[in-house]
Amino acid sequence: MSASLALRLYRFAYVAFIVYASGRTFLGAHGLAAGAAPHGHLGHLVTPAFLEALSGAEILAALGFLVRRIEVYAGFALLAVYATAAALDLALGEVPANLLFYAATAAFFLAIRRAGMEGAPATPA
Repeated sequence: MSASLALRLYRFAYVAFIVYASGRTFLGAHGLAAGAAPHGHLGHLVTPAFLEALSGAEILAALGFLVRRIEVYAGFALLAVYATAAALDLALGEVPANLLFYAATAAFFLAIRRAGMEGAPATPA
């Protein structure tokens, strides 16, 4: 297997996982919000509508990460979603280690794009 193919498969697996996990959050937003409300000083901000908006944005950005023309914008949108979710996790007393991994993976793919690997043209520094 070539490195280029391996990177494409890894990107697809990453996006598939993010869409799956975000879809679960979207569908379970009411239960998740109810569990977050009594925890931390920002618990009252975690409403079902907020979780649906955040997970919906994550799904759209993840799918956009598969489209070459918008992948950079989608990647930065994913990083913004992860930063928002991590801030909430920290405020609720959680450790957002999973979000750090998701963000590092998105940053990895953005760096590959910038370097011109994976068959993409190099972006000037």
